[in-house]
Amino acid sequence: MPGKPIYFVNSPFYRAKETGAIVAAAVGIKEDSPNFEINNDLRERFFGKDLELKKSSGGLQKHYPVLWKEDEASNGSKGPGPDGESANAVAERIQGVVKVSCFWRVRFLPAR
Repeated sequence: MPGKPIYFVNSPFYRAKETGAIVAAAVGIKEDSPNFEINNDLRERFFGKDLELKKSSGGLQKHYPVLWKEDEASNGSKGPGPDGESANAVAERIQGVVKVSCFWRVRFLPAR
């Protein structure tokens, strides 16, 4: 869209940053541009210290069906374990990124 600002928002994970940089470069936006952001709120859901990175017990994937049922039963309001992030908290975090990064910033960035 000629004359409209283009804004890239990426998660902090390497694969997302790398892909975002490739696509941004294709439309003439550099990683050090104000139109390119790494936003930590785009990280993955935190399932709690008891479930994160547990390779020896089959890992988190083994627990997904149970976690999804718990999410559904609590309408997304309860996180896994004592310190896991709820599905609703994830949704709120992502909505915040969309509101700030996608709507507010695009209005005030110069057109390409």
